[in-house]
Amino acid sequence: MDEKDSKNKYESLKSEDVTKQLEAAMDTPAQKAQKSSVRTFARDVAEQMKTNSASVVKVALAEQNRQREYETIVKDSKKQQIIFLILTFVFVVGGAILLAFAARSKQSQVSVPQMSTQQEKANSIVFSEQQEIIDVTDFSRAEIVQAIASRTEFVTEPGITNMITIITQGTSARTLYGSEFMSTIALNLPETTIPLLGNNFMIGIDGDNGFTPFLIVSFEKFDDVVNNFREWEPFLVQDMNRLLKINTGDQGIEVFSKPFQSEILFNKESRVLRDKNQGFVIGYTFLDRNNLVITTNLKTIQEVISRYIVQEIK
Repeated sequence: MDEKDSKNKYESLKSEDVTKQLEAAMDTPAQKAQKSSVRTFARDVAEQMKTNSASVVKVALAEQNRQREYETIVKDSKKQQIIFLILTFVFVVGGAILLAFAARSKQSQVSVPQMSTQQEKANSIVFSEQQEIIDVTDFSRAEIVQAIASRTEFVTEPGITNMITIITQGTSARTLYGSEFMSTIALNLPETTIPLLGNNFMIGIDGDNGFTPFLIVSFEKFDDVVNNFREWEPFLVQDMNRLLKINTGDQGIEVFSKPFQSEILFNKESRVLRDKNQGFVIGYTFLDRNNLVITTNLKTIQEVISRYIVQEIK
């Protein structure tokens, strides 16, 4: 192509065509990628903003839920504290009422019998560390023996425990008389003995010597009582067996038919029943001319005598 033809070719081009050609020449794959990259970044920024906005909303909702849960926990905790305080108050007041009731009951057990003005309250014939009060109002012989025997099982303290039997009369109470007790318990005691017995008597438990029961009886007219008790001796084991817990050992019924014999125990006149091996089964010893003790243990007799002498000196 010569110079003339080239010149004619460019002269025939219009400005619009030149512009389009230039734009086409500039719209290369690299340029397209750059444009695409710019658009993608802008889109990512927009999408990120949307995502962040959603996250902020989620965080706000989560915080709101957490706040509600916290308020619920606080409310429940306050309710539990109130319930705990109420229960504590109820337990404290209830405990105080129970303690007061127990103290009042315990006090009433010791002082419940308001003795009749016609009879002075029976004191222990010998000094006792403890006492137990047993109401035997309208009790039969078997019931009286059972009541005393049952209470005896729960005596665990050392020393002497005085088992005081009482009967209630209306709103007052009095101790059982010795004559009433013996006429009920000692079924085979000669009837002529009952009028000779005094008001005072004592059922005791010797906690220092095997918790041995003993019975002290007061009386008048020494000689008459001696004779009457000798008449009672063949039946004494039978009448006192359960009350004084007589241990017959391997003797069985033979003990019931064996005779008593006179002995001096601890310088005191006594009537004693021994087994075939000369073991002490039961006996009664005269503390003086107005009191005697019946028991199954020699050491208990010695303890009662010692306390009686000291009390008499006082």
